[in-house]
Amino acid sequence: MKLYHVTYKKNLESIKKDGLSIDYHLLNSNYPDQTSGKAIYLSKYIKGNNLPIHMHGKELVSLEIDLMSLDEKFIHPDDGIYWAYNNEVMFHEEDLDEIKEAFNLKTDSEAEDKLNYLESLTDDELIKEFKNIWNWYLASEGEIAYLDNISFDKIVDIHYL
Repeated sequence: MKLYHVTYKKNLESIKKDGLSIDYHLLNSNYPDQTSGKAIYLSKYIKGNNLPIHMHGKELVSLEIDLMSLDEKFIHPDDGIYWAYNNEVMFHEEDLDEIKEAFNLKTDSEAEDKLNYLESLTDDELIKEFKNIWNWYLASEGEIAYLDNISFDKIVDIHYL
């Protein structure tokens, strides 16, 4: 699967040399612990899915990365999952089907139990629990967070936007 990371065109030279580094990304995170916010955000959409307002109108490139080249242990759902969960936009009592789909559950009873379990978790535990559904989140919301650097050799194409 193709994923994309949108960045400023002026960053290309340093990316060609050093790859994508989590140290260059702003800590504007919805992760509950705020430390996991250092991530490289990847979208299944070439122009991104959640482009920060300060990037609009600038010269941008979209870096194409093959999902299969990434180490799964560093893949998480995009941090928007925490905002959606905390604001009851995602995983709430009225939408048990979504819980069943995300967590591969069969019955409403299992979904209700999972929801109660999620509500009992600490922020750190919630991060670990949601990590397991990154592939569902990518399919449904179109984005993931990669919590490690990405070397330039993993970038398979550069698209000028």
